This record gives sequence, C-alpha cells and structure tokens, in this order.
Amino acid sequence: MINPIISVIMPVYNGEKFIKQNIINIMNQSFRDFELIVINDGSTDCTQNICESLSKIDNRIIFITKENGGPSEARNLGIKMAKGTWICFIDSDDYVDTTYLSSLISQYDNNADLIMSTFLYGERHVDILPSSYQYRHLYKLGNIYNDIHIHYLGYIFGKLFKCDIIKEHKIQFTSNIKIAEDSIFISQYLYYTTNVFIVDSDQYHYKTNIQNSLSKTANINERFVSYKYNLEERKKLVDKLHIESYKIYYYYINSLNYAIKCMYKNCIIDKKERIEYLKKFAGDDYFRYLRKSNSRFNKMSYYILKLKFYRFYDLLNMIFYNHLWRR
Repeated sequence: MINPIISVIMPVYNGEKFIKQNIINIMNQSFRDFELIVINDGSTDCTQNICESLSKIDNRIIFITKENGGPSEARNLGIKMAKGTWICFIDSDDYVDTTYLSSLISQYDNNADLIMSTFLYGERHVDILPSSYQYRHLYKLGNIYNDIHIHYLGYIFGKLFKCDIIKEHKIQFTSNIKIAEDSIFISQYLYYTTNVFIVDSDQYHYKTNIQNSLSKTANINERFVSYKYNLEERKKLVDKLHIESYKIYYYYINSLNYAIKCMYKNCIIDKKERIEYLKKFAGDDYFRYLRKSNSRFNKMSYYILKLKFYRFYDLLNMIFYNHLWRR
C-alpha cells in the first residue's frame, strides 16, 4: 500500500480475550488512510492465531510476532516498521471510538509537531489544559508547558507523533525501564517539538483496571530509577524551553512518595530495607517539595522524615497503608 498518513502501533501480550474486538474496532475507523502494526510480544495464548487471521482479511494490518521482551521493545519494533507521516500508539487492552483517528487528524494545523487530545480515564473526562485555553488551537510548547497537566504528559495514547521527528532523532522507548517509560519517551520527543495542537475529543478509553497492573507490581527500586531518569529528561526539556518549571520537581517527589506507599503493600521487603529507602527518599535533592503538598499526611511525612524518625515513620506506614491497601 502507498505510505499511509497514520501508522497505528499496538503491542499485545496474551490478549486473546480482547484483541479481536479491539482490532476490528480500529479497522472500522471512519478515517481510512492508516496502517495498523500489531506486535505480538511472545504471547502464550491464542493471540497470534487471532491476529494472523485478521491480517489476512485487511491488508492494512501488519502483523509481527517476536519473543517476549516487553512493551518498549515491541513499540520500538513498530516504530522501525512505520511508514506513516504520523505515529499513533494504542494499547491493546484499551479501546477507541470509530471516529478517534478522524478527531485527531481533521482540522489540525500543518505546523503542528504534536497533536494531543483529551481522553476518558475509566469513565472520567481528563482535561489537558485549564479552561482559559481554547481547544482546536495551535500553541507554542514553551508557552503552555507549565499549564499542561503534567501527569497527562506521561501517557503516549491520545497523541499523534511525527514519524520524521522520531526517526531523525532516533527516539526510542527505554527497554530497561519498566515503569513510566512512556513519560521518558514523550519528554525526549518534546525536546524536538515547537508547536502543539490541542484537541477536545474523549474518544480514547483508558482501562484503568487492566493497564495499571504492571505499574502496581513494579518494585520500589525500579520506581526510584525510572522517576529519576524521567526527571532528568524533563529538566533537559525545560532548560531548552528557557522556562522555570517547579512542577516537574513537585511531581517527581510525589512520584517517589507514591513509591514509598507501594513499598508497604503486602510488606514485600523487610524492615531494614524499608528504612534504607526512607533514608534515600528523605535525602533526595528535591525532598523539600513534599512539604508543599496539599495532603496533611504528606506534610506530616516531610517533618517526620526531616527529623530522621525513620523507625516511627515505618511503623506509621505499616499501620496506615496496610489498612488502606486492604480495604
């Protein structure tokens, strides 16, 4: 087929329960000029048979199977295969409305380097920008970066990326990072981005009950490594944009705080190791940003750890978070 306008990249692992319907839903898009690259990441169920059958029906489906290496490796392979002007990532266990691609690509500004859309997080609408901004509008990244919901910048879905930018600058997913790798990829991409086109279109449905399973089981060391790497990439970006963005430090330290909370789920590590991570957390260069949290518990946590009452804080968390996680 002639090079399409959009390359949709979708890795899948053991998706026999949902992959058929999701592929059919994508192929029924009202916007037709796209290819769907499905990468089977070493599935052990019937995923391969399902995808192979569907690829024989529609020549826009490009099906690849590989040994299991994780979603980052699979997406990188999809990028290598992509022939479209734009690249769109869809997770195999999410679903999109039939006008999803059309809502992203129609009426966009030709000067856009990135197209972003609102989406549904479960059943909840997620805004990208404060209400003072207009949708269906082109913005300079440096003018809106501080106002974009930073958590949203951690997701690769609901976006169109220019294939030329990705390939020219050799932007890839970091395969040895198992959590928040999306956010790292986006920060690296934004480094070469000037203009962003914002769309208000809740046509991507993010399934929180399934997709968060990997991030919830990631160990605390993986989280610390990933969040620090993520921060470094965001620092490079804001330095290039010549803006001050305290929110990247605030978001980083709150991500570490979340990692601490997860550490107490089911007591997965012993007390000595927990204490060491508490010391590492309290000794971080940006630990002071925890004090600015709206949460009273987080503010209290800041002062307890600042005073080095690690064993008391450990006991407090054992009681509080074990009760919270088990509710």
